[in-house]
Amino acid sequence: MAIGCVTTIIGLFSGGMIGVFVGYIVSKLTGCQPPEGLPACNWEYFWLPGLVLGAISLPILTIRRIRRAERGIRSEPSL
Repeated sequence: MAIGCVTTIIGLFSGGMIGVFVGYIVSKLTGCQPPEGLPACNWEYFWLPGLVLGAISLPILTIRRIRRAERGIRSEPSL
């Protein structure tokens, strides 16, 4: 499925951004001052796991959702 390849690339970028955001929050909570021009202290420790997690989770969730829709299973409760 081509959708898996596209969502892997999107997951890389989105997961990396979320990882850096987590690093930013940790930097603020610990009182660390990042070097000039960097978003957070030790941002690479949060960036790489975010990349991996995003590249794996987004395609899996997307493909599961597509397969569920093909089978006609609704994920929303009916009113």
